[in-house]
Amino acid sequence: MTQNLTAISTPLIDLNPDHLWIEFSPSEIQPIEQPMQSHPLAQKNSFLNQISSQKIQQWLEEELGKKLSPRLSFPEKDLPSIWEFVNGTSITIGNQRLVIIPTEGTDLEALEVPQEWVDIAGWEADYYLAVQVETEANWLRVWGYTTYQQLKARGYYNAISKTYEIERQDLIEEINVMLFAQEWNCRESSPQISPPEVSEEKVQSLIQKHGKQPGYSLRMLMPFPEWAYFLSHGVWRKQIYQHRLRGVTETSPLQQVWQKTGSWLADQSKQGWHSVESVLGSRQSLSYQVRNHQSFPEDAAAKIIDLGIELKQSAFALLVAQVPTENQKVLVYVQVHPVGENAHLPPNLQLELLDETGKLVQKPVIARHYDHLIQLKRFKAPRGTPFQIKLSLDEANVTERFRL
Repeated sequence: MTQNLTAISTPLIDLNPDHLWIEFSPSEIQPIEQPMQSHPLAQKNSFLNQISSQKIQQWLEEELGKKLSPRLSFPEKDLPSIWEFVNGTSITIGNQRLVIIPTEGTDLEALEVPQEWVDIAGWEADYYLAVQVETEANWLRVWGYTTYQQLKARGYYNAISKTYEIERQDLIEEINVMLFAQEWNCRESSPQISPPEVSEEKVQSLIQKHGKQPGYSLRMLMPFPEWAYFLSHGVWRKQIYQHRLRGVTETSPLQQVWQKTGSWLADQSKQGWHSVESVLGSRQSLSYQVRNHQSFPEDAAAKIIDLGIELKQSAFALLVAQVPTENQKVLVYVQVHPVGENAHLPPNLQLELLDETGKLVQKPVIARHYDHLIQLKRFKAPRGTPFQIKLSLDEANVTERFRL
């Protein structure tokens, strides 16, 4: 399905004829008023949400007519304070809601819906639209959608990123199925639980503590029930949003963009983290291997981990690197290497990724005989996400805690 298309590649449309393709001109982008956000990625997030919600709302009005009057679910003036923390825009049609989830990346393997749009009473939607925005080529497409029920039944909850994720193969690609097969004035009830109240004293403490740290995702710092109340409470949400904006003028330019691992390393040096070269010493061949093994980033941080057991191979180097990606997320790499004269890791050394509660996130990786490294499957998570890395051998173990 296409609308006013002149610049989109015909083969691309031919390969995906069921997608909704909408073209927009540079002149349509320029008048969009950019709300102030506390850091560049939030600014980009607000832009993607504005252009996608504007164009899709226009398309809905053309398809459904003015009788149903598709409209933004939240007042327009409230949206910047939502986009500061959460990706997505809610549109109301009749008595039902749909949430647009825009991304600029080309990774379309799954739709990732922030938990806020699913589990907060009054924020949950009937439909969730996966939208790709190509700003340089001036087009967007809705490449699939799912319902609330499908998301809960077929999707899975990612505790690291606090998102519900559903694979592309489980999405419905033809948006007309949603458009013309539904009674927009009928709505099924969803089993949301209203979040508990948070004391004003605690809210003010959070605002003072985190309000001037625009690089951190507050949604990752709080238990979700408390965060849900905080976010849905318009006064508190706007207050910390304004506080973070004031903090922008008090932070250095480097703090207003994604920190590279080198900057992150500087903050961690007191805790034993150093450059890879300083930890691995003169082992040039190993340093070269680190830089090139499956594109492991050069700017990695390393720390000697000693399990404190009577074993020549009881010390290892834990390597961690982070690379900023789209949608305010960070791609994390984790490896373990032998140090000193050891050429291999001890058999049965186990590497685990845990969430902040200690729950296992990935299948453990176990060293075999003569392994010269082990590594976790790289993962993406929003800035501010806490996680843990656990190393264990026999009865000894060490856990390192991180926050992106």
